[in-house]
Amino acid sequence: MKLHKILSENKKIRVLLFLTMALWLWVLIEFLGNQIIKGKDVTTVMDFAGVREEVLEASAQFKGTDKELEQYLAQIEERVVLMGNMNQEKISIIKASYDMAGKQMYQIKEKNKVCGELCFYPAENNSYLLKLEIKQKTKENKLYPWKEKLDELAAEYPIEDWQSYFYTSCPIDGKLTKKEQEKVGREIFKQLSVKQLFSCQLDEMVNLYGNTEKIEEQIHTNDNNINMQVAFVYEEEKQRTRCYIGTPILNHEY
Repeated sequence: MKLHKILSENKKIRVLLFLTMALWLWVLIEFLGNQIIKGKDVTTVMDFAGVREEVLEASAQFKGTDKELEQYLAQIEERVVLMGNMNQEKISIIKASYDMAGKQMYQIKEKNKVCGELCFYPAENNSYLLKLEIKQKTKENKLYPWKEKLDELAAEYPIEDWQSYFYTSCPIDGKLTKKEQEKVGREIFKQLSVKQLFSCQLDEMVNLYGNTEKIEEQIHTNDNNINMQVAFVYEEEKQRTRCYIGTPILNHEY
C-alpha cells in the first residue's frame, strides 16, 4: 500500500514537471514566432522569453589601405553604432590600444560598459586579420541586426573570407532528457520554418541542424546546406539545461 502511494506521488510530480515544461515551451515558441521579420532580404531573428545571452563573432582578412580601414571603421559607427543609439543603447567604439607590432584594438561599449572588442592584427601583404566579438545579456534582440549590417558592409570593402556567427541562449530549469531536447528542438525549427536535416548526440546532449530559406547564408557539410543549429548543454552546478540557437552554426564553445 505504501509502495503504491509512493509511486502515485512520483507520477504526480512527473506530470507537474511535464506541464511546467510544456507551459515554458509554449511561452518560448510564442516569442520565437513573433521574431520572424521581413527586410530587404527576409531574415530570422531568434528570441527567448526573459533575459538571455547574445553573442556575435566575426573574422576576415582586410586587404585595404590604412585609409580604407579608417573609412571602414567610420562606416561601422555610422551604420551600426548610430542604429544602436537610435534605440537609446548609447553605443560607442573607442580605440583602446596600438602596439609597436601594428595591432589595433577597439573597445565596443554600451552605456560606458565594455561589451565587445574589434581587433586588427597585421598580416602578410599589408593586410589585417580582423576579429570581432560582442556579448550582451538582454531581453530584446540587439546583435542580430548588427550582424546583418556588418555582413552588408563586408561586401563593400576589400574584405575576404568574411565569416560571422550569431547565437542566443536561455536556461531551462532542470536536466532535459534526450527525448525532451529533441522535442524542444523540433518545435523551435517548426516555428521558425526550418527544415531539420539531421541531429547528433554528444554524451547526453543533443544537437539539431537545419536549413531555412529565410537566411541566405549557408555552410555546406555532410552533403547538407546548414544555416541553423539548436544545441543543449547541461550546467551541472546550476542544475539547469541551456538551450542555444545559432546561425549559420554555433561557432562558439558551449
